[in-house]
Amino acid sequence: NTPNIGTLQIKFGDVSIRDAYPSTGPYRSGQFQPTVNGAQAAVVDPSLATIKYFYKDDTLFLGFDVEDLVVQSVDQLDRWDGFRIILCQRDQLNGDNVLFPRRLSFRVGGSGTGITTERHDDLSATGWDSLAQAVQVVTALKGGTTIDTLGVIPDSGYTAEMRVVLPMFGYPSGRGDGVLFFGAVLYDGDSFTPFSGSYGSRTWYMREGDFNDGAAWCYMSPTITVGVEENGKTIPDQFVLLGNYPNPFNPVTTIRYLLPQVSNVTVEVYNVLGQLVGRQLLGAQGPGEASATFNAERLTSGAYLYRVRMSAPGSQIERASFTGKMILLK
Repeated sequence: NTPNIGTLQIKFGDVSIRDAYPSTGPYRSGQFQPTVNGAQAAVVDPSLATIKYFYKDDTLFLGFDVEDLVVQSVDQLDRWDGFRIILCQRDQLNGDNVLFPRRLSFRVGGSGTGITTERHDDLSATGWDSLAQAVQVVTALKGGTTIDTLGVIPDSGYTAEMRVVLPMFGYPSGRGDGVLFFGAVLYDGDSFTPFSGSYGSRTWYMREGDFNDGAAWCYMSPTITVGVEENGKTIPDQFVLLGNYPNPFNPVTTIRYLLPQVSNVTVEVYNVLGQLVGRQLLGAQGPGEASATFNAERLTSGAYLYRVRMSAPGSQIERASFTGKMILLK
């Protein structure tokens, strides 16, 4: 719940989550179910993965929280419980003369520890970062979770943390231009008795692997800080919309933004037909981070657009307006 921590959710078969991705996210993201044990069984327990991320100095941190009723450890890519993160080098090109992508993969091991041994992966025992100088990964099982391939005892899931040393990816001190090219893949393998009910799936945000393009363009803004050993607040030099969380939501969500000076703020919410369904006149807020809480109790499930307007007459930035998209699920 720390302010300015980025949040991304991934779930197989959940169209509402995918449609809530910004920009080209709904069209670049996807999913695939491979054949397991000679068939494609019904996906009865799609895991919900929440990825949180922030940077501090020259290090990027990723946190993974997975809700999964069946946690297993199978050394087959199509049956993993784990993740693959795709990050591009900023100082190296591949054979196609584009930024070299790194595959940072891990899966849950038999004792619940993280395993990064997939052949040809950058974190494997013979890979680019075999000594774990650029990336470190730790995993942990949630309470009541056991590792088995029977699917008899319900589990709660697992968590993981990844630490990425940005200079090892070609970033100068201070993160350079701050641009990060990112993709994430959730692997979810479930085994049951009888084995004919077992399956695997993979669901990705923006980029499935190092073999295709479409990475998300992320920006590690120096004006955005997080509550990690902070001694004060940073005032941005421009208006920044941070988005709303949770998203999807039911029925309350919080819209967050950064203000460069004291500003009069108005939040408007529209349905997909362009009809105004809510307005809040928040008055003077800022400078720094501010927020508005929206309660959609009287609205029906669906997609909604919101617009945040700020005005500061007489200032260098007199007016600004930004829009976002949110999903209400009841």
